[in-house]
Amino acid sequence: MVVYPISYSPAALERAFDISGTTEILGEPALFIFRKDKTAAAIIYAEPTLDENNELRHLVVAKLDLIPRKSTRQEESIVAVKRYWEAKAVTQIEGVVVDSPARDTRVATTLYEHLILDKDLILMSDHE
Repeated sequence: MVVYPISYSPAALERAFDISGTTEILGEPALFIFRKDKTAAAIIYAEPTLDENNELRHLVVAKLDLIPRKSTRQEESIVAVKRYWEAKAVTQIEGVVVDSPARDTRVATTLYEHLILDKDLILMSDHE
């Protein structure tokens, strides 16, 4: 089980993620990040804060764990909700987590929209 808060160091962010856009969450600037190996996408606060070890960390607001897949024709990237879609030709969502203060603010929907509109992924829910 994932325990919040999840965060990334600026070095990990630079090494493993591409920043693919910006947004605002609860009045704070935030970044859309997409893991370079396409196994995760997240929204993080843009400004890092000091953690309990006095290290700078970007707090994760929402995170999706993904399984990279292709469409049946092998030409489209697809994101599908795992419990509804079992085909091996899609990128399935393994899980989505949202930080408690950001719940009910459409943050997960904002992340889905970014993946669909800006990263050209196909989101599958149920069998539609």
